[in-house]
Amino acid sequence: MFASSPELWWAVVASTIVFLILGVGIVIIIVQNQRRHISAQMEKMAVLRKSEQEYSDLFNNVSDVVFVHSLDGNILRINDALTTLLGFNKKDLIGKSFSEIFDKNYENKINEYLNEIKQTGESRGLIHLNSKENQEFVFEYRNSLVTQNGHSIAVRGVARNVTEQKKAEKALRESEERFRRLIKYSPVPIAVHSIGRWVYLNDAAKTLAGAAHIDEVIGKSVLSFIKPERRKAVKKRIKETLLQGNKVSIIEETIVRLDGKQIEVELVAIPIVYRSKPAVQMVIRDITEQKRVQEELARAQRLETAGRIAGQIAHDFNNLLAPLTAYPTLIHDDLAKGRDVSEFLSEMESAATKIAEINQQLLALGRRGHYTTEQIDLNQLISKLTILKTLPKDLILNLELTNDLFLIKGGAAQLTRVLMNLIINAKEAMNDLGALTIKTENVYLDEPLKGSQTIKRGEYVKVEICDTGTGIDATIVNKIFDPFFTTKKMDKLRGSGLGLSIVHGVVEDHNGYITFTSEQGQGTSFFLYFPISREIPAESVVKNGIPKGQGEHILFVDDDPVQRTVSSQLLKRLGYQVQVVSSGEEAVEYVRKHIPDLVILDMVMDGIDGAETYRQIIEFKSGLRAIVLSGYAMSHRVDEALRLGAGAFVPKPIRPHLLATVIRKELDKEIPSKN
Repeated sequence: MFASSPELWWAVVASTIVFLILGVGIVIIIVQNQRRHISAQMEKMAVLRKSEQEYSDLFNNVSDVVFVHSLDGNILRINDALTTLLGFNKKDLIGKSFSEIFDKNYENKINEYLNEIKQTGESRGLIHLNSKENQEFVFEYRNSLVTQNGHSIAVRGVARNVTEQKKAEKALRESEERFRRLIKYSPVPIAVHSIGRWVYLNDAAKTLAGAAHIDEVIGKSVLSFIKPERRKAVKKRIKETLLQGNKVSIIEETIVRLDGKQIEVELVAIPIVYRSKPAVQMVIRDITEQKRVQEELARAQRLETAGRIAGQIAHDFNNLLAPLTAYPTLIHDDLAKGRDVSEFLSEMESAATKIAEINQQLLALGRRGHYTTEQIDLNQLISKLTILKTLPKDLILNLELTNDLFLIKGGAAQLTRVLMNLIINAKEAMNDLGALTIKTENVYLDEPLKGSQTIKRGEYVKVEICDTGTGIDATIVNKIFDPFFTTKKMDKLRGSGLGLSIVHGVVEDHNGYITFTSEQGQGTSFFLYFPISREIPAESVVKNGIPKGQGEHILFVDDDPVQRTVSSQLLKRLGYQVQVVSSGEEAVEYVRKHIPDLVILDMVMDGIDGAETYRQIIEFKSGLRAIVLSGYAMSHRVDEALRLGAGAFVPKPIRPHLLATVIRKELDKEIPSKN
């Protein structure tokens, strides 16, 4: 057939070849696809193996415990963190049920846990596990159900070792409990007040307050336990205590108990935080009995002193009366014989003069406080002392008188006598050879100063009179202010023994304090503290070149009425128009209606303070000049006021010359234009 038709044969051959080629191509394509599929599968398996390895590494290397357990409590998988910590092998735990691992006491808790997680889908809490060495560990766990196709198949969880944390918390609780019990049952009264009301008292403080139950005091105002006339001062003191940070104040106060009985206490006030609020903790000591004993002792000492005074007066007067009673007989006899009696008359005159001096000193003691007072500059008083101009040439005088010394109020003649007596004593102690130093300065005591006399906190002019003499014997330091006590022998230098007692009395009459230090062979220093006077002398503000005002309008803001009165007088005499207000809120309202040239702001006030007052004012009156006052040193609130634009800070107590200068400087400033 193919022979007869060669064309057909070639067609069949060609078709066969084509089919063979197509078949081979298809096979090649199929093989290539299969290879690619196998390669992809192998790559996926490699990625999966890598992922599984990474998961396994992560599972076993995290510091927290990671585990999986079945729904009935058999451990299926656990990482190395737990086995390493507890000292077990995984084979010791995997496949075991909770009942095999945990103590039998946990059986009920295990059942409760398994029921809870099946019902709620999660569980969290604390669990205690013992290591292979029986060391207890505490874990905080959080577990959840694993679901597949909507069915719960297992539980997985994470647990963290909180053993040390729980130990620390337990130690803290125990420490707090010990401290709480120590405070509660301490025989020393301890109390805490916050925002003006009592918030805590221990049993001793409850008893001190005269209460049968704590509830009788908790919530009551602190000031209700203070005498009415003392409440304003106590309120201010509480505010200062809170402002002082961690500074401790020691205070004496009279407390009014619930039953109305008044007791004397000494207390330490410490600013603290109580239940997230600023508060003051007080440690209190009842000193009523101590005060009573001290008063009885003082009364006994006064009687002893009175007896000694009477005896000394009799002794001195008898000695001085001797020439007055004996010499007249001798004079009569000598006159009859024509002899010179001038020596006898001189002795009688000398004795009479000494009697008169003692009498005047006794009268001075009897008239204590009965003299005319005036504003006194102690620098001027010291500079005018004639004794300083007659000191021996071998006695060196050092005068260290502070400029701008505050004035005090007192009697010039009495204070002159005080200074003279101390200088004479110093001169005699040095036998006219040595160094005498007289120093003055302004001081502010922010807490009582304890020495030979306790000085209350406040503002003072301090005078020091120091010598390089023999010093005072330690055995007599407690007697030097006693009337008629003297260390001078019975010779021409012997004094009346009234010098230092008069010094002490006059200083007390001026509401001041006198203390001293002395070292034998080194010398003695007396320290006098006189309260400053805030009264403005009528002539003082127009002298010494103090800058004057030109009728400018000043708003003065201070919550202290004395400060307002004194400062307004000063400013008016300087030539300014003055308006005073008592709070920051009033100041803001005033400036809304008026336009002062300058505002003078106290920093610490009830309500909003000086910085906040100025901030509110410049919101609607930008550029208004201001000066800040404060009895405290520079603080962050003063810095804030200056940052807002206040021109200067003037510390309290106010010095007239300084304030006048600062006001003039501030008013003469040009306010920058806002272009």
